[in-house]
Amino acid sequence: MPRGRYVRLKTRLPDAATAARYLLYWQSTDLYHHAEDFPQLDSISLFGNQHPLELEVGCGTGEFLCTLAARTPQTNYVGVDLARKAVFLAVDNAARLGLTNIMFIKADIMLVLPLLVPESLQSVYLHFPAPHIQARHRRRGILSQRFVDGIYRALVINGRLSIMTDQPAVVCQIGNLTRDDRRFETVREEEAMPEMDAALKSKYQQMWERKGRAFERLEVYKRSLLALLLCVVTGLALVACSTPGASEQTVVPTATPTPRELSQQVGAATLAVQSMHFGIEVSGAPVPAEPSGFFALVSMEGDMQRPDGVMATVKVKSITGVAEVRVVSLAGQQYVTNPITRQWMCVPPGVAFDPAILFDPQVGMEQLLQTDIEDVTLVGIEDLDGRPHYHLRGTVPGERLQAISYGTLGAGAVTADLWAEMDTLRATRVVLVDTSTDANRPSTWSMQFSEYDKDVDLRVPPGVDC
Repeated sequence: MPRGRYVRLKTRLPDAATAARYLLYWQSTDLYHHAEDFPQLDSISLFGNQHPLELEVGCGTGEFLCTLAARTPQTNYVGVDLARKAVFLAVDNAARLGLTNIMFIKADIMLVLPLLVPESLQSVYLHFPAPHIQARHRRRGILSQRFVDGIYRALVINGRLSIMTDQPAVVCQIGNLTRDDRRFETVREEEAMPEMDAALKSKYQQMWERKGRAFERLEVYKRSLLALLLCVVTGLALVACSTPGASEQTVVPTATPTPRELSQQVGAATLAVQSMHFGIEVSGAPVPAEPSGFFALVSMEGDMQRPDGVMATVKVKSITGVAEVRVVSLAGQQYVTNPITRQWMCVPPGVAFDPAILFDPQVGMEQLLQTDIEDVTLVGIEDLDGRPHYHLRGTVPGERLQAISYGTLGAGAVTADLWAEMDTLRATRVVLVDTSTDANRPSTWSMQFSEYDKDVDLRVPPGVDC
């Protein structure tokens, strides 16, 4: 990305035909407030074909990208820059060369990143970004976790982020962001990067070379699922995932776990925690909260504490509307508040849905993940809240779910999607879908788990004597 002022550049607005062919001119305020009005970006939406797509962040006047586009007509290129005059010159360069596989976007890259279709980019070039060394300017820099996450989302497997800079601080920044991120592999120049072709050098790079400035180059690759699994679970991290220069040592690899084994490990890791926060949303066919069916379960949110304690707020729906009921389950006894009087009362077993059953070590969710989920597949590695997660999918026999769902799931085999943190193997999300209940409105339980091993103050409600 050429670092330079474009105030003195002589340029003009491209004519309508040229602008229509090469230019998207987007205002930051519109992107920020009305992102839904802008198209999703990939080769199909930009060029009407499925050729590989490469992006330059901060394309400047476009010399580098235009050279690539001229050399590789079967690859599409898009450059993004905030400098209006620079983008106009880039468009002029592309039009003069008669290129048909390049476009430029005048916009803020941080607002463009969410528009990129996942796994749509073969390469991303970040060449000579402004270093923003002074503290008062650092907030303008794009090198952040948000930027790295956006690039990761947009890159195909084994896609690369190419960085070139004359500022060691920039290499340090990107290194700090990716060094411990198992989603990426960093390759330094001295290991696997050929000398850059002179024709690809921007005029600013050539000028700085003449002044004797030294450059640092590195490339960051998005790992394949296999490479990522090897790094995380085979004990090869010290060799395959080490930072450059780290000493090598011989490690005897263990077998990569199968998706079924991963599910078992997730169940065991989740069962080992002493407490957690949970939330459950129920959709599809109505789910009764008590035998009469007058109240249907909508959602519940609360805390669990081993060995058998749960307190939660449960939302139920009836013909009169939605009501909230507080629930405490402790030592096999369940207490609920009357939805009308709000007074606590004791509930005999089986009279109402008891959320404690969800965490029962013999039949609860953790046990199901260890012993009862079948045909498990690894869907992929996905980001949830900025952390890499395994996404597993399988089926659970219906009869195994009836006990923990108050008989509302399990008319047939139930599809189960599971997300678990790669580092801890603790479950963070489970989605159960039972199409046998109603093909058009399948019963769906969406469960979230968080705040593992939190402090929970769980006690019998005051004034209740069962």
